[in-house]
Amino acid sequence: MKRSMILFAFALMTGCTTTTTLQQTPNKAYGEVTFYRTNQLQGSVSDTYIGWNGNYYHTLSGGEQITTQVPAGFVNLTVKAKVDIANELALEVKPNQRYCVSVEVNPENIVLVNWFVPGYQLKSTPCPTGSAG
Repeated sequence: MKRSMILFAFALMTGCTTTTTLQQTPNKAYGEVTFYRTNQLQGSVSDTYIGWNGNYYHTLSGGEQITTQVPAGFVNLTVKAKVDIANELALEVKPNQRYCVSVEVNPENIVLVNWFVPGYQLKSTPCPTGSAG
């Protein structure tokens, strides 16, 4: 019985993550969010899943970035690796505004115990400005 409970708990904690197709609703306001994945050695072999409000829409590898439309309003941006727990960043997205978010390895993460501490974290960062000619 004890072994069954341990296996069940392990299966629950290591559930797979999948992405959902992002569908935009006409006549709804969106803001633009760019996610930058840092190119750190720790965590470099796993993709991160990026999403908001309970769904994951994109995956990022180390050094990659993606720009996507996020519905306006208060959103909980979420990041996680395939088998670790999620970490969130609350953000108020305003229509037609641009936001930049860094996806970084969580410094509190300990390799192989990601089911206790999120492996990644999100940080709101200033967006780069256009280069002068």
